[in-house]
Amino acid sequence: MTIHMASPSTLNSIAEQIKPGEVIELSPGNYSALHLKRLQGKPDNVITIRGSKDAVFDGGKRYEDFREEGNSIARKAQDEGSYPSLGREAHRGFIRLKNCKHIRLSGFSVLGCWPTGIYLNNCVGIEIDNLDMREGTFAIFADGRRTRDLILRNCTYVQDIEEGRIWRELDWKIIHGGQAVDIKNDARAFDGEFFRSFGIAGNVTIANNTIRHAFNGIHMFHSDRDGLDRGENRDVRIHGNTFRYIRDNAIEPEWGGWNWWIYHNDIFNAHKWLSLQMRRSGHFYIFGNTGWFDEIPGPVNDENKGGAVFKLPSKQKSSEGSHYIFNNSFYLRSAYIKKKELRNFWHFNNAIQYCKPENHPTHTCVKRGFFGGPLGYTDPNSEPPEFTKDWKRLSIRFFNDIIDHDEYPDRLIERGFQLESGLSDEPGFTNPRAGEFQPVSGAAMQDAGIGISLDLTDGTTWDLVDGCSLGAWQNGSRLSPPARIPGMNDNSNLIG
Repeated sequence: MTIHMASPSTLNSIAEQIKPGEVIELSPGNYSALHLKRLQGKPDNVITIRGSKDAVFDGGKRYEDFREEGNSIARKAQDEGSYPSLGREAHRGFIRLKNCKHIRLSGFSVLGCWPTGIYLNNCVGIEIDNLDMREGTFAIFADGRRTRDLILRNCTYVQDIEEGRIWRELDWKIIHGGQAVDIKNDARAFDGEFFRSFGIAGNVTIANNTIRHAFNGIHMFHSDRDGLDRGENRDVRIHGNTFRYIRDNAIEPEWGGWNWWIYHNDIFNAHKWLSLQMRRSGHFYIFGNTGWFDEIPGPVNDENKGGAVFKLPSKQKSSEGSHYIFNNSFYLRSAYIKKKELRNFWHFNNAIQYCKPENHPTHTCVKRGFFGGPLGYTDPNSEPPEFTKDWKRLSIRFFNDIIDHDEYPDRLIERGFQLESGLSDEPGFTNPRAGEFQPVSGAAMQDAGIGISLDLTDGTTWDLVDGCSLGAWQNGSRLSPPARIPGMNDNSNLIG
């Protein structure tokens, strides 16, 4: 293996002549922008650019330096008829890879790169590992329909380095609202996430990252609002990640997505956890995740602080495969699903406990109706905004969960929700307020799970056995994925 030692003054010239299988070792220092075109390693001879955390790609700007520029970009988009965001400028990556293949970026830091830290366009086989990333609208942005085979793992992303502005101080609407942009006072530069993609092919693994004090976590767009099948947004695995203080959504496939595996993630203090706003989708497997809270986001008068676990589309055009939500453990204050619908939504073997006001500061634990509307809503002549009741047509099933909520199951059944079975009891978590979801001895959730066969994309099944525990934890570890996940090429080393 040939290793080239690089400094801030020599990196670009070395990168222009690097060969497959060779390594660029970054010495400590502050590095300027790195733009690579058609740099290509091979699957068994990747090109590696690595360094310690003291090797810093520093854009040189703090949030306040970029705030008005970010608002101006959003205003221009709004004036031209688009949503007021910075997506159109995401290609301005401090590290920029175009038409590159089989490259590993590892170990160094990316700081103050607005709007984008790393930009990938029509790239194949890119691994981003163990980076320390701070500030920026988008830590990593990927586009181009040829972009596939990405691995993002072991990274840390802190968007708000003051660790309080996004989560506690700024009103949600000045970051992401559709009203006229105020160039002086809005905060559109924060309307981003750790990873955003637009119209990429897929085969993406996002594993073991820590994302905190950010507006969003992972946000992957299909390129067509109606989710027309173009071979995009497929074969995505998101597991082992920690999301903390996420002001909007932790994980969000938008407009279309197929064969997504979301498991073993921890979500602490987030507004809406899983946004599945897809017009067409199928084969989603969401299991072994935990989520809990101890704060409500935003300033006192913020209108967007109610929260929910699932955010769904208004009308879904089609579902080519089920959306399975099972063996998750959650401690909640908010509605579980507020409104709208999702086809082939199967929810089973989950363990959910709701807060008690005496265990939290005033106004932190204000429970809502489980499926939207006020708690205890019973008026049959007035419909609140709530989750659809058209379960039979949409193939929606809730069965064999344990849910500790005032409405579950009797009041929900009275309101017309066709729950099939389940336990109304405290699950028996060790300490859910601290994120400890292992069952205590004799817990109601133990050994109460049912077996079921889940359809996979290749026509085979994944068979869950009877007698597991409800919730995420099974005999000291979380429910494991199958040994082979169809569609996930070249990422077998990350399973588990």
